[in-house]
Amino acid sequence: MVKLISEYKNCIEAFYSFLVDSKILQCVIELFLILIAVSHAFRSFWGGAFVYWYAGSGLLSMFILIFAILVGRLYYYNEVIYLLLFIILAWFSSVILYGFTLSFFVSRFFCSWMTFLALYMVIRITPDPSRALCIFSYSLVIPFTGICIYTIVHGAWSLFSEYPGQNLLLGCFRFGRLFALKNANTIGLLSAVLILISVYSILHIKKRHRFLFLFSAIIGWFTLGLSGCRTGMIGVSAAFGLIACSTFFLHKGIWQSWHILLRLACALLIGVAIGVLVLESFYLPAVIFRGILLGLNWIIRNPYLKKNVADLSARKVSDDDGTLTDRVYIWATCVKDCFSSLRRALFGISSLNKGRVTGIYAGHHEITAPNAHNVYLDVVRRFGLLGLIPWIGLLIIWIRRGIQMLFKTGTGIADRFLVASAAGMLVMGMAEAVPFSDLGPAYVTIPFFIICSYCMKETRIEA
Repeated sequence: MVKLISEYKNCIEAFYSFLVDSKILQCVIELFLILIAVSHAFRSFWGGAFVYWYAGSGLLSMFILIFAILVGRLYYYNEVIYLLLFIILAWFSSVILYGFTLSFFVSRFFCSWMTFLALYMVIRITPDPSRALCIFSYSLVIPFTGICIYTIVHGAWSLFSEYPGQNLLLGCFRFGRLFALKNANTIGLLSAVLILISVYSILHIKKRHRFLFLFSAIIGWFTLGLSGCRTGMIGVSAAFGLIACSTFFLHKGIWQSWHILLRLACALLIGVAIGVLVLESFYLPAVIFRGILLGLNWIIRNPYLKKNVADLSARKVSDDDGTLTDRVYIWATCVKDCFSSLRRALFGISSLNKGRVTGIYAGHHEITAPNAHNVYLDVVRRFGLLGLIPWIGLLIIWIRRGIQMLFKTGTGIADRFLVASAAGMLVMGMAEAVPFSDLGPAYVTIPFFIICSYCMKETRIEA
C-alpha cells in the first residue's frame, strides 16, 4: 500500500512538472480566469439564459477544483479545509430541512460556489500568480469600463426627453441617482471594484498601459458618484485609507526613530484623513455631470433637459435619507428571525429556501428585502451559526495574513493595495450581500476570492 501511494505521488508530481514546464497549466488557468471574468461582467444582460451558464461553469469549475486540490495537495491548507467545510455544512443544512435531494447539487448556490472555490484554488497552483492576476485585471477592467460608459451615456440621453425613460438595465436616472444593471447599488458595486482593480493595475503593470487603467479608474469614480452607492464609496475609501496608513507607517523618513505606537497612531490619522478625502470626492461627479449637461443645453437649447437635470442630486454619505434606517430595520428583523428557534439558529433556512426577509416595517407586510443586506447576518440567516463558524476561521487567517503583508517592509505597494482592497470589500459586506455570497451578480465576490488566494500564496512563499 505504501509503495502504491508513493508511486501515485511520483506520477502526480511528474504530471504537474510537465504541465508547468510546458506552460500548459498557466495558459489553462488564464483562459479560465478570462472566461469567468467576462461572462460574469455581462451576467445581467444574459437574462434567463445565464441559468445554463451557471450549470455549465459549475460543472467545469468542479473538475478544475478537484484537479487543483489533488495536484497541488491543497488539502493540507487550513483555509481550503474551512472553505470545503462551509460547503459541507451548507449541504447538511439543506438535508436537515429538505431531506436528501439532488436539488442542492444543481442549485445556483452550489454551481456558484464551485466557481468561487475553483478560482481560489487555481491561483494557489498557478506557476506565475502575478501574471494570472494581471490577465484577470485586463479581463475585468475592459468590460466593466465599457458597461459604465454605456450606462452613463444611455442615462444622459434619456434626460433629453420630456419623459425620461426608466430602463433599469441599460441606464437611467431615478431619484437623482444613476440606475443600471437593474439597481443603483449594483452598478455602484461594479464601479467600486473597477476603481480598486484599476488602481492595483496602475501600481503593478508597465508604464505604457497605465493610461488605460487611469482612464478606467476615473470612469469608475465618476459612475460610483452618480450611482450614489454609499456602500461602494465607503469600501473604496476604506481601501485608500488603509493603504495610506500602511505606506506612511513603512515610509523610511524622519519618524523611523519614533516609538512604534506613536508611528502607528500618526499613520492611522493620515489614513483616516485620506479615507475621508476620497469619500468626500464622490460628491463631485454629480456636480460635474450636471455642469456638462447644462453646458450642452446652452448650445442645443433642449426644452426638457434643464428640468430633468434639476432632479440630479449629489448623494453624500452624511446625508440622512432613510437608507441607514431601512438597513437597521432589516438587520433587526433578520436577527430576530435567525434566533426564532433553535433549529434556525443552528442550521438556518438553507440555500434552497428562496424566502425573503419579511416583517421589516410594522403594518407594511408587503415590503420585503431579498437578503439581510449584511453578508455576515445573511450567512447566519441561511446557514445558521454552524455555517458561520468556518467563516470566522477563514477571516482570522485572512486578516492575519493581510496584516502581515500590509505592514511588512519589502512588500510592494501593489500587493499591499490588494490587501487593502480585500479589506474594503469586507467593509462593503456590512451593508450588502458581498463579498462571500452567491446572491446577485458576483462583481465583488470573484475578485475577492482571487485576491485572498493570491495573498495567501504570496505570504506562504515568503515564509
